[in-house]
Amino acid sequence: MDALEHFWCPLRAEDELLPYLEGTWGEPVTVEALAGLLAAERQAFDQAMARPVWICVGLGPDGHGEPGWWVRPDWPLWIRVVDPEGEQARRCWLLRQLYRAPVIPGDPASPLTRLWVLLAAHLPVRAVAELRVELDPDPAGSGWEQQRFSIWGEVADSQFDLLADKDRRRRQWIAQRLAADLSPAAQLFGRDAASGRQ
Repeated sequence: MDALEHFWCPLRAEDELLPYLEGTWGEPVTVEALAGLLAAERQAFDQAMARPVWICVGLGPDGHGEPGWWVRPDWPLWIRVVDPEGEQARRCWLLRQLYRAPVIPGDPASPLTRLWVLLAAHLPVRAVAELRVELDPDPAGSGWEQQRFSIWGEVADSQFDLLADKDRRRRQWIAQRLAADLSPAAQLFGRDAASGRQ
């Protein structure tokens, strides 16, 4: 829950949450363990167990649950929307939040480093190159391995600022439609989720 709270946006459980957890905890986390946790959360919800906050799934623009995407139900509905049109803004936001995370990877083979590289691959190459030259004019400089995280974080920050307003307006519009159309349980797990609690 803390990892979700840190990022404050839908996370791909397998590709983003798992490497973040492994990288910050220093322990392996399996896909099966995550799937089991989500299933247990859903079962506890269906049985009306008392919890302050549940792990639930992101919602597609059509209201269907996206089980590969995890969110917190105490976030506004528009934050829980998984919108393919806003994916670049979300990736930039994740890099911003990674940069603000308490752990910067040191090991080039760590899961956390792989997550950084995965997300940074979507940044505009030109913006990264310009900032890199500004910080270290020597292209053969050995500082790239450590500087890349701050460079990626800064570029993601500026890119997010360019994309945020349009992305937020679109997801708020989607969330308004979903709020009028979905039951409270469907707002947590999607319209396609069979539930004893509606």
